[in-house]
Amino acid sequence: MAPGGPLGQAALTWGGRTDPAERKLRNERGLHADVSLWLLAATLLVPLPILRIAFVEQRVGLALSLAPHVPFLAWMAWLASRRRAFYVQHREVLCVTNMVLVNIMVRFAGQGGTNYFYQHKGSPARLAGLLLMTGHAVWSLFFPLYHRLPLGWSAAAASLSAFVPLAFGRSLCHRLVVVPGVHAPLADLYSVLSVAHNIVAAPGSMALAASPGSPLQQCLALDAYFLVGLGCVLPLALLAALQAHERSLAHRSRQAAAAAAAAASGAAPEPQQAAPPQFALDIEASPLVHHCQRVRRVCVDQGQLIFYEQRHQPGGGREPDPLPEIIIHPTRLYFFPWTAGTKSDSSDRIDGDSPGDGSGTSSGDEDWGDEKDGAEIAGAGRTGGGAGAVQRQLLHQQPRRAAYETHAPGEHFRRRRLLPMPTRPASALEPTPYLAQPAFSTCTVPVVLYPIFAENFAHLFHDAASFLHSLLRRTPWRAHARVVAFTPDGLAMTQPEAQLLPVLSNMSVVSWADFSRRLPPDYNPQADRQLSPASWEGDEQRCFDSLFICGRRFKPDRPLELGMPGSEEEEQARLRTAVPRENYGFGQEVVRWYQRQGLVPLPPKPAAAAVASIGGSSRQLKVLFMRRDSGGRQLLNAEALVRSCNAWRYQLPAGGEVSADCRQVELPNLEAGIAAAQEADVFIGMHGANMANSYLMRPGSSTIEITPYEFGKMKGVFGPCTQNAQDASSRLLWWSAVVCDASLSTPGPEEAAGREPSRWWPRDRSSRVPWAVLQTILEEIVQVAGDRQRYLAGYFVPSRHRFHFTAQGVVSRGDQPLCSGA
Repeated sequence: MAPGGPLGQAALTWGGRTDPAERKLRNERGLHADVSLWLLAATLLVPLPILRIAFVEQRVGLALSLAPHVPFLAWMAWLASRRRAFYVQHREVLCVTNMVLVNIMVRFAGQGGTNYFYQHKGSPARLAGLLLMTGHAVWSLFFPLYHRLPLGWSAAAASLSAFVPLAFGRSLCHRLVVVPGVHAPLADLYSVLSVAHNIVAAPGSMALAASPGSPLQQCLALDAYFLVGLGCVLPLALLAALQAHERSLAHRSRQAAAAAAAAASGAAPEPQQAAPPQFALDIEASPLVHHCQRVRRVCVDQGQLIFYEQRHQPGGGREPDPLPEIIIHPTRLYFFPWTAGTKSDSSDRIDGDSPGDGSGTSSGDEDWGDEKDGAEIAGAGRTGGGAGAVQRQLLHQQPRRAAYETHAPGEHFRRRRLLPMPTRPASALEPTPYLAQPAFSTCTVPVVLYPIFAENFAHLFHDAASFLHSLLRRTPWRAHARVVAFTPDGLAMTQPEAQLLPVLSNMSVVSWADFSRRLPPDYNPQADRQLSPASWEGDEQRCFDSLFICGRRFKPDRPLELGMPGSEEEEQARLRTAVPRENYGFGQEVVRWYQRQGLVPLPPKPAAAAVASIGGSSRQLKVLFMRRDSGGRQLLNAEALVRSCNAWRYQLPAGGEVSADCRQVELPNLEAGIAAAQEADVFIGMHGANMANSYLMRPGSSTIEITPYEFGKMKGVFGPCTQNAQDASSRLLWWSAVVCDASLSTPGPEEAAGREPSRWWPRDRSSRVPWAVLQTILEEIVQVAGDRQRYLAGYFVPSRHRFHFTAQGVVSRGDQPLCSGA
């Protein structure tokens, strides 16, 4: 599978490279140089001539035509620094395009009011310098040498950037020939050129005429010669020589490294080749390569990632290549679990919500909160490299986190950002034999997951675990993947991590600290055979041929908007840029896993809601009201609703009657959540992490989410419902009940105490719900009878699944409420 799609395949073919890894490495090396050039061009090289043309030469129209180049160059710099994977995949095409556009701008800029040829002073040499300065041949020489693309792409870049601009505007020669006294130095310069050309030209080739008909023809000949010789031939010759020199250095470096490894001690260890692999895994066949960061030939030790590729070692007068930057998205956040002096305000219970996160920072179709707020509080930016770089990042950008200071009540004194693991190259002083002479496992592929709010069941479920499940189930070598939870500062996994992540792998799931702990000198692999193996080989492994780091933000696919399902080719194309959201599919996998482990009972009969409207006999719905243990977001009249629910009767149009068996349930752990979800036909609960239990329900079931007063105005509040609709694996029907009446609401704990930030107060308000509202929704549920396609077409798409209510009952349905509270 060629990286980067058709453009990536074209880059490989045109560039003469058949190794995608080598091409990717070359483009990664040029990344920082490209960013510097684009920034310099966007801030100085391009704006200054445009300002001169506008304000000095008073050519405002010409300046305005050139101005779009500035945002384009700024966009290129942003793309290279913020969308690195995309830039690396398409660097050749982007660089060539930019070279051509910049030279077109240079060509247009030469049409300004200032005619620099008046400064020739009768000197042929000075005139040659002016021709080069005002033309674009010099830039055609500079760009290929700076970007160092393969020869095929460099030839295209030099040719296109030299000759495409000739189609725009008039030649500079029309400005040159009108300058007084320029004809004599121009003739002298042309004579020198013609003599030089005729000397070096091969016998029988076209000779350059000694005296063309006019000064304009002389100038055009000189300009063409500069473009061909200086803009095309010279850069390609220099690049060919440089590449030949690099190959020679690399060959000598390999010879020197081999000699050093065979001779003296104290040299950097040459990694011992592993035994012939039991499996030749097609790593590129997994969509993980598009959404997670792959590193090669690495070992882990005490929280560090050690790189063994020889390019990261010096040799033959060559500087070592920099280590890959570990890219972690700013939304990968967690709450530090204080033990004393602070109240634990983020329960690991299945119904707990992270404080102040708005159930937010989701990577969903509708974000559950303000992602920017979370990233700013925790500290933004990315870092890589060794432990020293990480420490400097902490001290410079996150002084609060570095000191682990507590803050005043109401501030985010626990929210922090997950940082990249420390990295270093292999050394001559590795502390253990398996690090000094590593055998890289080709049978086990670790997948290190950076979660978002891992202590929050819902966030871990739908923002991390379900995405990873979606990628792994499309991975041919899934049985060889070992999931590792990245936990900061050597901490243990949270309860949600310990409950959900083992479902993703046949191997034991551990924290990053445990995964990278140093093995004792007397470690015996033969005696280490665990119930859940630590690797495909069965024993602990610390060195791997491939390791994935999933620290980026997963971008969800949107099948409803794209008209899915599509063809297999279309799905594979989408997998390069987006991950199918399969919350329900992952939830069903969780249920099956826990049932296989004997932790929950086997599934009961299909959901009664799915057959309730068929008619012919009486049916009874199991309706469970989820009771939260936290102080806010309580269903204040839950007991009265349960009584009314148990007394409810609904006559089916085709005959028969539907009744309900209703009660409240608490969900202290995942086992309790699975048992309740598998029993229920309808779940009813307040907005929050507890609603993630709905993904554990049987096909055809329904869930009713109650949104507190005024919380419906905030961005992303209805994200879970939208995510469920976009989930092609889902067989769940999601309904929303939105409180629009202040008289039905009471303040949450933070609002009652007046603690900021006040924007999150609506989220934690408790509510009373009139029974008439739930009765209306239950009747709709019975009518739909668990038919998801009918639900999507008749309810979700026209937004009729959303009920806005006051004390009098339902007052409106849809996206545009008729009340001010939503």
